[in-house]
Amino acid sequence: MQFSFANVPAILAHVRSGRLRALGVAGARRSQQLPEVPTMKDAGIEGVEVPVWYALLAPAGTPARSSPRLPRPR
Repeated sequence: MQFSFANVPAILAHVRSGRLRALGVAGARRSQQLPEVPTMKDAGIEGVEVPVWYALLAPAGTPARSSPRLPRPR
């Protein structure tokens, strides 16, 4: 069986179209976009909680002037 962990925005259209089946949400709460999909804990699988993390990346050596101006981390 093939499976993957993916973030909801990336797979939402595929789940809604029926091309993919969401088995569980790997977070503490159900997704607002897919409220019918249980959390992994609700599905009987304890200890799976994967926070969502996003990053904006550029190749090493990219000049600072080429990068968008972003707030500095606190």
